[in-house]
Amino acid sequence: MALPSDDIRHLLSRTGFGPTPSELAGFAGLNYGQAVDRVLNGMRATASQPLPAFSGETLGELVQLRRQQRTAANSAASSGKPAAFPKIVKVVIEQAIAAKLWWYEELIATPSPFTERMVMFWHNHFTSSLQKVRYAPAMLHQNELFRREAADNFARLLHEIARDPA
Repeated sequence: MALPSDDIRHLLSRTGFGPTPSELAGFAGLNYGQAVDRVLNGMRATASQPLPAFSGETLGELVQLRRQQRTAANSAASSGKPAAFPKIVKVVIEQAIAAKLWWYEELIATPSPFTERMVMFWHNHFTSSLQKVRYAPAMLHQNELFRREAADNFARLLHEIARDPA
């Protein structure tokens, strides 16, 4: 028996961010099992949006930049010159903004809203934030981990999150 439109809307609202008319139409005529299978089979292990270019940076590169700036600040202080605003702060802020914007774009453009709902669930469950981590590439990699393991093996997710730098 086909699901009533209110039930389809409820299912898609709980597994996404509010269905569009075309999404509702795509589920018309499906029974409950078929609708759930379509939602689950549509889950993705990778993001649809390309990651920001800095996502491949290592923490060592950020630490090296910090050392260079500390050396420059120390030499400026010893010569009596005013210290410049640390470039590293600007880099960290720009990366944090870019990471957030990337995820917002992914939430909007994803072909699998249920995947992103699960990423948000795990992100809220295993709390971490850019304010605490202060390293956007680590947060992006954690986001990828949540997406990859969103509805897969919970034991593997726990093992991986315990080893995750963020």
